[in-house]
Amino acid sequence: MRQIVPYALIFSGILMSYLYLFRIEDMPIISLFIGTLLQSLAILIHILETSTARKSVITIPFAMILMWSTLFINVFRFITPYGNDLIFEISVARHTLTSGWNPLLIQKHAYFASLSITILPSVITTITGLPIDDIMPSVILLLSIIIIPIVFFKILESVANDFQIRSMATIFLAVNFAFILITPTLLKTTFALIFSLFMLLSLLRRGAKWSLLSVVFASLVITSHYTFALLVGAFLFIGNLTTNFLMNRTLTTDVIRFSILYIVMLVTWLIYIAWSVFFTGVSMLEAFFRTLTRLIFEERGVETTYLFSSPRPITGLLLNLQNGLIVIGVMYGLYNYLRRNIKPHAEAFWLAGGLFSLGILALWLFLPALSIGVDTFRIYYFGLPFLCFWLAFLMKKLLMSHRYLTRLFVMIFILLLLPANLMLSEYESDLRYVPSSALSTERLFNYHSDTYRTEMDEPLDRWIAKNMRPGSSINVDLKGFFALANAPLSANIDVIRVGYPHYSSSGYLLLHRFFRDYQLWSSSFRHGRILRPYKEVSVAEIFQTDNILYNSGEYILLAR
Repeated sequence: MRQIVPYALIFSGILMSYLYLFRIEDMPIISLFIGTLLQSLAILIHILETSTARKSVITIPFAMILMWSTLFINVFRFITPYGNDLIFEISVARHTLTSGWNPLLIQKHAYFASLSITILPSVITTITGLPIDDIMPSVILLLSIIIIPIVFFKILESVANDFQIRSMATIFLAVNFAFILITPTLLKTTFALIFSLFMLLSLLRRGAKWSLLSVVFASLVITSHYTFALLVGAFLFIGNLTTNFLMNRTLTTDVIRFSILYIVMLVTWLIYIAWSVFFTGVSMLEAFFRTLTRLIFEERGVETTYLFSSPRPITGLLLNLQNGLIVIGVMYGLYNYLRRNIKPHAEAFWLAGGLFSLGILALWLFLPALSIGVDTFRIYYFGLPFLCFWLAFLMKKLLMSHRYLTRLFVMIFILLLLPANLMLSEYESDLRYVPSSALSTERLFNYHSDTYRTEMDEPLDRWIAKNMRPGSSINVDLKGFFALANAPLSANIDVIRVGYPHYSSSGYLLLHRFFRDYQLWSSSFRHGRILRPYKEVSVAEIFQTDNILYNSGEYILLAR
């Protein structure tokens, strides 16, 4: 009977939260806070209950519900809240479906190196008959909710005997996964994560059938997302090295052979299909080692960016506390290894994964050659299964403490984990939680520059594809670039981001209402963006002397 309580609480919390989102103009914000609190209480009670439970069936459905709740908060009011990368991926998928696929297309767009957004969506569309625009966002949500908790929990059965640790790790993964999806994450990264989990599940099992499956899933990882595949390859190499030599624990011959085969397949794929990506990676590697050996940091790394809003101090404190506890958890795992309390194969391999993830994140922070080329969240995405396990490993130890304050600290941390990952402290400036009318003009413009498309974007895309000459170029800012994300492939139009409004070499310029009414023009630079033109431009002069080809109120296309 007690096992029903967490489900009752989480469903009540979901109902309260989504009632607020459905009637956001009328409902008080306290409804959202209460709904989140009820879900947090459900998480805490479920974790405490699993100390005596022994059935995975009670954890896996709970993790699915939790992941569904947190993910759909991000898509409840908006169709495509993942930023312009999702639009590019849909554009590539459309192009593949209508025009076919061949390796030469990579010269036009590097996304064609990822079969997870070219071949896979086309196959699903052909089989199901569903529009490809609906499949792309839907597949990531459904696959994430259904597959990830099940596969991750099954993997941990080979890593840890403790049921509560496996349950906590699965729940931590569900909560943190929602946070990652409010960062500029790609669909192909999610596909790569899913396939890599299947690969690890097969790799940790014995038998010819599992060995064959591990190779199949390895090929899917490699062809899904080259950055993620490179991280997996580096982990397999360093993980084998660490486990076999530094940890003095011998992995099975199958794992070693598989790692060699994976690296050979990865290099072959990158050279044959994605050769431009391969040589970019080689250049990054050269710069990385040059920086490492000289220890000269002449260039600063890329700052972390958030899709919705940067965290306030309280949220930043909680997220950094979680990161600190993850580091402590991995170090505690290493301490247990030194005490010979780590299982000789799977758990030692998982420890190597945690150490590798922390190491690569540390290198990202301090070495610009790495940070300029790879977004931190893609690294975190890769390391999430390892890091969540070692966080749960530490939490289990603290919950077993005889000190009341230690157990109280863990309970408070678990209660605050979901609100922190949903960034609720920034609610009044977050378009997920407040109506558009509640935001400042600059804030709303910032969202529409790379986060949310308007209902005016698609008609503009269609008009461009129908009326503009292929090979033409249009000068735009970030908002215009986001609106015309499909144009480079669908209409063969060059969309060029510029720092202030001026005409392209073909004589075209795209403006929008934010520039017309407020003189706002969004431009990116190394560590952020600015919302004003680099150079003063007279709005009145532009509209008096040039021809307006298209005017929807939201967008104005001018021709010289």
